[in-house]
Amino acid sequence: SITMRALTLVVAFLLVPRVISAQDAFEQRREADLASMTGVDPILLTLAAGKTTYRMGERIPISVEFQPFGMVGLLDTSCGPGIGLDVVLDRSAGTFAPGRERDLSGWETAPPLKPTPVRETVDLNHAVRFDAPGRYRFYVRTRLTVPQSNGTPPRLSNIVTVDIVDRDPTWEASLIARAAVQLDASESSVARSEALADLSFLGTDAAVDLLAPRPDTSVLAVAWSARNRSHAIERMRERLANPSLPVDRVYVA
Repeated sequence: SITMRALTLVVAFLLVPRVISAQDAFEQRREADLASMTGVDPILLTLAAGKTTYRMGERIPISVEFQPFGMVGLLDTSCGPGIGLDVVLDRSAGTFAPGRERDLSGWETAPPLKPTPVRETVDLNHAVRFDAPGRYRFYVRTRLTVPQSNGTPPRLSNIVTVDIVDRDPTWEASLIARAAVQLDASESSVARSEALADLSFLGTDAAVDLLAPRPDTSVLAVAWSARNRSHAIERMRERLANPSLPVDRVYVA
């Protein structure tokens, strides 16, 4: 659940020079990142749902696969020393970064018994919200928050392409109805977490209205990808005025 995870990924929206085509410039940027990393360990990045086309507001799970290394987590749940991932986009136009120093997910690795690849599925939406239809390309790279002396190698992924299509009100209504049922009836914590993520990333007024009065949600879930910020703020103010609903520190920060 994004409300329980300490997020440590910063998203890097890098505008590439327009001297040549955007695609070539973006690839050149990655080549420059690659050249600056000595002894790069690759990250294999794929779209976990097996499709390349998503609606605006749809959750986009991605698979991050790499060779494990000791006790240092690639994505750290504690906000302590660890390694973050920068998401590098081919352009910032049509996108929005929901937060600063936010990760895609949170977990830590244990000392490996053998050099087997580690694979984790995370949501790209933690780092970027797509606000305009189009084709976007991105890759991820490690951002060290611990001294280089710990021997952790740098990581850089392949480039992944995703096509974003316009909003679909019928699909959005169906998603909200399904998420409401999961939140109220499901006994699975995973299903409830996914429902919260679906609503938070959708970011519509209807999704905010469903999330805001729930006692099991935080301000991050309500406002993370809200497209109408004033509406989300008003709903959070209503929650603050309701003594029966819990309020965490983020609400009053």
